[in-house]
Amino acid sequence: MAENLLASLAGFLASPNIMSMQIILFFVALVIGYILAKVVKVMIVVGIIILVGYYLGFISINEGQISRLAEQYGPAVMQGILFAVSSLVFGLGLVIGFIAGMLR
Repeated sequence: MAENLLASLAGFLASPNIMSMQIILFFVALVIGYILAKVVKVMIVVGIIILVGYYLGFISINEGQISRLAEQYGPAVMQGILFAVSSLVFGLGLVIGFIAGMLR
């Protein structure tokens, strides 16, 4: 019984429709990871500029506004992270794309 179940599951996962969707998802994740790495690089530079401006007194940071933004957008960010972690194909493509984006 268990062998039949495993064989049917393996046959389902190896079907052309499922494999093509996984390949598409992998390449989409590669592109997203690459773009995310480029955005992170820019955000690091912007963050350093903001910190220097804050240190020199050119910029003031409202901590209440930052906490409100974290409360508002935190659940959406966590939902995206959970999706990336739960999908092995997407997560693998995302990590590979992110590493490639950081290296170039």
